[in-house]
Amino acid sequence: MEPKTFPTILLIILLLSGCGALRNEASSKPEWIDRPAAAYPTKTHIVGTGVGASLAIAQDRARAELAKNFSVNIRARMQDKQSYLHQSGLSEFSSETEQQIETHTEVVLNAVQIVDSWQDPQTQQYHALAALSRIQALQLFRGRIHSLDAETKTQLKNVSLYQDKLSQVGFIQSAIELQRQRNQIQLMLQVVDPSGHGVTSQYSIAELNKQSNQIASNIRIQVQAQSPSAEAFVSSAANSLTKVGIITTDRSHADYILLLDWPQPQLEQRQGWYWYQGNFKFSLKDTNGQIYGHSEWPIKQSATSAVTAASHLANK
Repeated sequence: MEPKTFPTILLIILLLSGCGALRNEASSKPEWIDRPAAAYPTKTHIVGTGVGASLAIAQDRARAELAKNFSVNIRARMQDKQSYLHQSGLSEFSSETEQQIETHTEVVLNAVQIVDSWQDPQTQQYHALAALSRIQALQLFRGRIHSLDAETKTQLKNVSLYQDKLSQVGFIQSAIELQRQRNQIQLMLQVVDPSGHGVTSQYSIAELNKQSNQIASNIRIQVQAQSPSAEAFVSSAANSLTKVGIITTDRSHADYILLLDWPQPQLEQRQGWYWYQGNFKFSLKDTNGQIYGHSEWPIKQSATSAVTAASHLANK
């Protein structure tokens, strides 16, 4: 090896040894410790900082702060829209919206990077800086929105391809759920989009619900008991269907038959209490015998006497 190559090799070694090294000199205190936006402007990034006794703790806290700032903005926008929709008599958010938003937030946080760290030589505390590129997040959210809109279009196209009313309602309800997911992602997109606009949807959940209700109002169902113990529930089941706009009728005019089955529940005595428990079963079929689905509803009821437990069970 020629002697003149040693300075070059030495320089490379020194450079490599400095890569990724944790700075701890007082003179190298990064500006982002006090001003995170100095290193990653808010126009291009969402940032979070964290401090801890170890580098891992500091990094986790930086990610958590970024997530907190992200979630706070999402919830503020969500509350504003819910307030507007409530005043308008509309609803585009399910009870699980916030939980699903947390799930989507976790997904995007996978794109968060720890871009810098520093140890204070006096306190020995570690500092970490987490950053999320707005461009990267925009691409992620817009891609997901376009995918959900494409799936919604497919579901609504199926409505015109099927004559079966129940299937039509099912397709519209699937489209509604897809648009609810889209609304959640739209909220997150608005946080990272500098314009705050996101991508406007061509679908209205209120209009889709209206379309679904119109079709459902023309569905005629006969409620039928499959076992003697289920006879007592036929009337209440029919009333429940009527409340949501579905017509209940006899076999000669029905499009579908809702079968109820209530096998005799078991009575158990435990620690001075009487327990009734069993599974209430539902199944739906058309007049040609095609089964559309089954469902079971577990029921438990207890009381200090068998008679009272049976009474509670009957009124469940």
